[in-house]
Amino acid sequence: MVIAIIGILASMLLPVLAKAKKKANRMKCSGNVGSVAKAYTGYSIEMDSKMPWHVADDAAAIMAYDTDYAILGKGKNGFGTHAANGEANKTTAHFKFHHYYHASDVRFLMTNPLIRKDLQNVSTILSPSDPNNKRYNDLEKVQGKLKGGAPGWGRINYDGGNRQSHYLHTYAGSYGHHCGGDALLGETVLIATRNVYTHWRGIKHSKGGRTNDAGPAQDKGSGGGVSWDMPRGQIYGGNPRTTGGLSARQQSGKNWANTSYTSAPSRWLGAGDENMNEIVYKQGGWRQKGKTFIMSGLDKNQGNYALADGSTKQATDTDWQAALIKAEDARGGSTSGGPAQLFSKFYH
Repeated sequence: MVIAIIGILASMLLPVLAKAKKKANRMKCSGNVGSVAKAYTGYSIEMDSKMPWHVADDAAAIMAYDTDYAILGKGKNGFGTHAANGEANKTTAHFKFHHYYHASDVRFLMTNPLIRKDLQNVSTILSPSDPNNKRYNDLEKVQGKLKGGAPGWGRINYDGGNRQSHYLHTYAGSYGHHCGGDALLGETVLIATRNVYTHWRGIKHSKGGRTNDAGPAQDKGSGGGVSWDMPRGQIYGGNPRTTGGLSARQQSGKNWANTSYTSAPSRWLGAGDENMNEIVYKQGGWRQKGKTFIMSGLDKNQGNYALADGSTKQATDTDWQAALIKAEDARGGSTSGGPAQLFSKFYH
């Protein structure tokens, strides 16, 4: 009888305890989101109120990474690639700069010494609501190659040999950054949990081009190419698995295969969205399912984000979409038009 009573009590208490733990983890996750946002803001203070995507391939942005690679003792023989204004091809460094990664891809940007010095421990970019990515985050701590400022970051080398470009494993984090985040526009979205729905319209380099994925004007370039003119260089999504378009409004357009499609407004993904097509890169090609971005500790209609002013929110879909609309409509910041709509995030 006593054992039976204990069993009944346990069956009643366990769901309550699990729910309480889930709520506590979400609160800790919100704190991490705020810490990451603060680190990005710290970068902007060092870089004349510009976020990484606003300086793109500017020489100063390139050299902001260089101290790490100088410590590794490699020769100063690295040049940039795919530079929009040529600065990357004029600036030698101890690593190879890729402006389509170092200016917009979360895996590379979070290794920047100006950001990493504030974050210090790589555990900060892992949410307690995202246990599936913990193993890869732990590996960064012990195998990370970058030594300056905060060690234990960047265990993967993109280029190999002397032309180093270390970055975080794609599964090592739980967050993403919004390339529309602007230090001069506090209402713009800056950081969010990775369980957001994004879409892909074939965002690639097209000098001078703009589209609804990256800003308010329609691109007239060939092949539906997309980029966004930043004050010092351009950005575009270097990796379709980690970078997509983000909007609270329905989007229509064409992908790289020139195939028309319409995407749904962004929202928080959760259990039940495993088979949802999240990114369409090429017709019949790369398609990512919602399961890639679901965080087991967050349900549908649940996520966390931080604005450029440092404020954080545990948000519903309604909250998230309202914040995105406000950000999309903002004007007068670091760009001549509206903020970019690129969003780069970790996945699994």
